[in-house]
Amino acid sequence: MWESQPGVIGPVGTQGVKGQPGEKGIKGDEGDKGEHGASGVKGQAGIPGKVGPQGPKGESGRDGNDGTKGQTGTAGVKGQKGEKCEQVKVAFTVGRKSYMPGSSTEQTITYTDVIVNVNANISINTGVFTCEVPGIYYFSFTFLSYTGKALRIGLEKNNDNIFYIYQTSVPDYIMNSQSGMLHLTKVIKLN
Repeated sequence: MWESQPGVIGPVGTQGVKGQPGEKGIKGDEGDKGEHGASGVKGQAGIPGKVGPQGPKGESGRDGNDGTKGQTGTAGVKGQKGEKCEQVKVAFTVGRKSYMPGSSTEQTITYTDVIVNVNANISINTGVFTCEVPGIYYFSFTFLSYTGKALRIGLEKNNDNIFYIYQTSVPDYIMNSQSGMLHLTKVIKLN
């Protein structure tokens, strides 16, 4: 059997004519994500926007602490002088020209004469002074006791004994006196 032997490789041929573009291939797989890039340069500030609508009113806050005391202000202008107040004065003096007969029971001393009466409601017939102007009053009374008689004289306010003087029986005439101050309000009767 005859075996053929490959021949010697011939010389390289000339380049052939460029072929027609091939058809578009199918889309390839997505590549791996690249590394994070460097930060860009900060841009310029934009134009301010319009003012938004007013929000709802918030709850009231708690009261604050008291502040420090302020300095004393300057004195005010002196006011005008008020009208003169007329003070009502009350005074009286009464007396008897005759003696009163003795009695074993209490009796009110009556009088025969009014010597002084300035705004006083004093009745010589009943011996009663009625206070109509409240204030401090000074009372004084003097009497003469005669021989052989004991005597007690006092001052009553609304039928309550305030003070009195007592004279025992003596063999001669004796002058006695008593006085005192009272704070009286309206409608108080003294005898």
